Amino acid sequence: MHPRTLRRQLADEGTSFRALLNEARATLAVDLLCNVVPTVGEASKRLGYTDTSTFCHAFKRWYGVLPSAYPRRSTQASRC
Repeated sequence: MHPRTLRRQLADEGTSFRALLNEARATLAVDLLCNVVPTVGEASKRLGYTDTSTFCHAFKRWYGVLPSAYPRRSTQASRC
């Protein structure tokens, strides 16, 4: 599929590739932090961020807190 065709189809559905990417990264970030990796740096790398601080800014935009402050499995299982 040509990139312009994809862009048009996503626009018709009221979204964009960037919005879908952010949504997927936000969901995966929580899963990684709660179930897979022990550090924020490792989660950042697995999600494709070259800099941990960029990941931390994005995470705060998504959830209102830094990844290090996000409730983990032991404190609030319903979020993880």
